[in-house]
Amino acid sequence: AIRADDNKAVEMYERILIEHKEDPHAEKQCGAAQLMLGKAYIEGLGNEYNPKLGYQKIYRAAIYYDSAEAAQYLLENAEVARQYKIDVDRIELLTGYGYFRPITGNLGTPYSHRVPLLLPDKNWYNSHK
Repeated sequence: AIRADDNKAVEMYERILIEHKEDPHAEKQCGAAQLMLGKAYIEGLGNEYNPKLGYQKIYRAAIYYDSAEAAQYLLENAEVARQYKIDVDRIELLTGYGYFRPITGNLGTPYSHRVPLLLPDKNWYNSHK
C-alpha cells in the first residue's frame, strides 16, 4: 500500500497546473487539479487553510474547465461559497443549461477522459443572463 501524503498531493496538483496550462490536451487534468487543490485549501490539507482561495479555485475549475464536479461541489456548499463572493447563481444557471461535463479521473492519462467540445463558448453565459 502507498501511504497518503497531503503535501505531495498538493505539489502534484500545483505542478499539473503550471506544466500543462498551455496544453489543450491537458484540459481535464488541469480542471481536476484545480478542483482538488481548491478542496485542499478548504480543508487545510497539505497546505495552508484558506477557504476563500479554495472556493475561488473550485469556481475556476467549474467556469474555465467546465467541471461538473466543481459545479456540484459549489451547489452543495452554496451558502458557504456565497460568503466568499462566489457567483453560485451563475453556476446554477449554467447547470440548468447542461454547460458542465465530468472531468475528473486518472490525472496521468491525458486522453482517457477527453470529451469533444460540444458546449457553448465562454461568452455564451453573458448572452443568457
